[in-house]
Amino acid sequence: MKFKRKKGFEAIVAMDENRGIGINNRLPWVVPMDLRWFKKKTINKTVIVGRLTAESVSWKPFSKRDNYVLTKQESSEIRDGWLKYSDDLKQELISRGSFILGGMHIYKLFWDDIETFWVTEIAHKFTVDTVFDLDFSDTEWAKEFVSEHGKTNQSDHPIKIYKYSRL
Repeated sequence: MKFKRKKGFEAIVAMDENRGIGINNRLPWVVPMDLRWFKKKTINKTVIVGRLTAESVSWKPFSKRDNYVLTKQESSEIRDGWLKYSDDLKQELISRGSFILGGMHIYKLFWDDIETFWVTEIAHKFTVDTVFDLDFSDTEWAKEFVSEHGKTNQSDHPIKIYKYSRL
């Protein structure tokens, strides 16, 4: 797989009306339109997820993507496809045009290096234990509407998708 050089990471997240993103390290919803959007944006890319998120969902790599799980654990605890975090590794992942998938700790770890953030807003308030608490301030990010999808027979939750670009 050939990768073009980028300045920073892309990231993708779905959140509810209260900026909730998860419960017990899992998504608290199933919204098929958002899952299709996720697949479209991340297919044939390098994707990165944190260890805690991976462990909580019995991580199975996404097909047609280079998958990496980041950890700060010692090498004896690292599984196949898991990488120990370092600044050198971060630069290598940036050069691959990598997508940050979360969880919240990983979003925070890479926040200053994310150039584009794809955000799905789900029109519902879910029970969550993890909130997206980073701020897309107007002075640092430009917000662009991408699309909107109403209720369907597969989901009662309308969504709006936005692209945030670092200024």
